[in-house]
Amino acid sequence: MKYLIAASLALLFSVPALADITATYKVRDGGDMQISYRDDQHVRLNVPGGGYALLTGEKVYMVSQEMGQWVATDLEQMKAMMANMPMGGSNKAVDKSETDFSFVDTGKKETIAGYTGTVYQIKDRTNGKTYEAVLSDHKDIATLYRGMLQVATQMVSNMGMGKGMPELPSGRGGLLRQDNQFVLTGVDKADQGAGYYELPKGVKMRDLSQAAQSMKSMPMPSAQDMQNMDPRARAMMEKMMQNMQQGQ
Repeated sequence: MKYLIAASLALLFSVPALADITATYKVRDGGDMQISYRDDQHVRLNVPGGGYALLTGEKVYMVSQEMGQWVATDLEQMKAMMANMPMGGSNKAVDKSETDFSFVDTGKKETIAGYTGTVYQIKDRTNGKTYEAVLSDHKDIATLYRGMLQVATQMVSNMGMGKGMPELPSGRGGLLRQDNQFVLTGVDKADQGAGYYELPKGVKMRDLSQAAQSMKSMPMPSAQDMQNMDPRARAMMEKMMQNMQQGQ
């Protein structure tokens, strides 16, 4: 029996614990962005300015401090606001898949923050834009990109939109650099603690329901106002009114 217990304990302690991995990227417009990944249900994205996006379970929250008070927005509330916005067309983001992008391997290698990757010229076929990216298949970098993808996917899902960012084709791992706009500066594997992936204590939840309702009941201009408008502005307003009537 004692051997069975010993074997069970050995098996128990041989199971790997959840481990955090955090990357810091330098953003060209100023400041650093950090992504911390524990698993697909726990990801935190710190942005310049002190706020952050928090993925916990299937929810994404935008968290910031206002006058010393932590305030969080549940992005699912954005669905109602997006649905009631008086704007033409669809609120859905353009769905992009890996087939919308062409990847040209330049044959060059580049080492960034200790990780070596391949330099690619990438073209977005949906808008014709091209940019240079350094992609690495290292497990750390692939894991971090997965974290970014989880946040983006769940964020646009909560908001009732389409896909947020494309999955990279298999074998290309994750991102070390995109032009000079987004550059990895370091990776840390220190334990962040369970509370790091939870809403802060005493947080105030922002209520967007009133804002959503007020957008739907926005006063429309009178017929005389419409006649006095610039023709282009009048055409835009008429289109907005049609969309709102169709949504009621």
